[in-house]
Amino acid sequence: AIAEYETILKEDPKHVGAMMALADIAASENRRDDVANWLRKAGDADPKSVAPRLRLIQHYSQLREFDRALSVARDLKAKVPNNTQVLEVMGRTEIAVGKPLEATTTFRELVSLAPKSPRAQQLLGGALAASDDPRGAREAFEAALALDEKFMPALQALVEIESRAGNIDAALKIAARVDKSDPKSAAGKTLAGDVYMRAKQ
Repeated sequence: AIAEYETILKEDPKHVGAMMALADIAASENRRDDVANWLRKAGDADPKSVAPRLRLIQHYSQLREFDRALSVARDLKAKVPNNTQVLEVMGRTEIAVGKPLEATTTFRELVSLAPKSPRAQQLLGGALAASDDPRGAREAFEAALALDEKFMPALQALVEIESRAGNIDAALKIAARVDKSDPKSAAGKTLAGDVYMRAKQ
């Protein structure tokens, strides 16, 4: 397979698909440096191609090399602005590297690009919670639920925020809301159990 892809690259040195395939092979053989090299080359071959750099960010994140991942994410955002996928990955990487305030800015930009996405609001809420802004986080999670009242990540996050703040009744009401929306699932009961555990009941 390597020989086949190398033949393709001899004929077309900027063939992104062949480079990413070689990165896949290198990953399967645990050749980490080669994975990064092929993904960098693929990104350089087509600067506006998102996939190679997203894979490179993922590769560095899996190695817990978050500073490198963030550097690639910032470069990608500069080359491909206003891309929701890029903004989500960049914000997640900022959280991983311990920069929740920067992630908040990134996710606000994501929300402005995708105002009807509950996921975008939920990501913003997570960054605000990590930035010690529970009020702002609560508002973002509520905004996500206004878009989709059954959006489970936002419901779970609200339960955690309320229970951590000692608002046991409010947390249990949200857990009951989850249980009512899907009584056949254990999700609501599990959330309620978590609340009682945190309250030492």
